[in-house]
Amino acid sequence: MYFGMYTFTDNADATLLVSRHSAGVYVAGIEDQFSSTYTPHTTLTS
Repeated sequence: MYFGMYTFTDNADATLLVSRHSAGVYVAGIEDQFSSTYTPHTTLTS
């Protein structure tokens, strides 16, 4: 599963991506530099 997100602010989407990854789905994506200050970035990198 690939994603590209500009200013990733919706944590529900990040939680879904983490859930899919935990289920064995390959997940990779890109986000802009401003996304690092929002909760989804922390969800994806923890």
